[in-house]
Amino acid sequence: MRVARFSAIVLLIFTNISGFAQSGAKLKTFFPMEPGTRWVYRVHLRTTIAGSNQTYEKRLTWPVEVKEAAFRPGLAAALLSGFPSDLIWYQEGRKPKDQIILQLGKSVYIMPGDRDTLDRIRKATSDVDLQALLPDVWFQLPLKVQDIFCPPDQPQRDDTFYCWFAEGKIPADKLPNAARRAGGKRGTKLAFRTHPDHEIYTLVPGIGVVRYGYAHHGTADEVQAELVRFKR
Repeated sequence: MRVARFSAIVLLIFTNISGFAQSGAKLKTFFPMEPGTRWVYRVHLRTTIAGSNQTYEKRLTWPVEVKEAAFRPGLAAALLSGFPSDLIWYQEGRKPKDQIILQLGKSVYIMPGDRDTLDRIRKATSDVDLQALLPDVWFQLPLKVQDIFCPPDQPQRDDTFYCWFAEGKIPADKLPNAARRAGGKRGTKLAFRTHPDHEIYTLVPGIGVVRYGYAHHGTADEVQAELVRFKR
């Protein structure tokens, strides 16, 4: 089991060798980040009505699109409109939120952000400048089964809770049709489990999120999202 418990600054020191500070290095990204890239998910929700103990179910489609991107040697970042995790505790009328997905060398990050955030990433002139913008790492490449990525301040545990954990591989014949049509060969199931809830992504290189699941173990809230359309 490969365990990552690095703070953002330590990760930057390691990726600096072959990433951000190395001129001329073209980064091959896990997520497609070209503006106009678009994902559409078919979603089934079961959630609790705010202020009550009543639940309701809803089916909808949820779009995600790359609005703008920044590229430099060893680094790529994209401003997304929407992400599957927007659907947690969904209420009628909710709009997609802006997110930043960023790859620095072999480290992948996801965080809230807007055009100003992307502009600050674009203008960062040093690892120190960039480090101030980064959250804890989401996962690192190559993503292997049983890799675990924990917050640097996470106490040692004898289980995989409260960390991102690569639980298993998903073969091509078990991927959504849209992922197979886009050339997806194999996915990885990446989960964050806690006592009150869990969140699970199925990730495919070159495509991104092809399935997403969330469930709260107390007050009812469940999300199941599957990729049905993908366009680069």
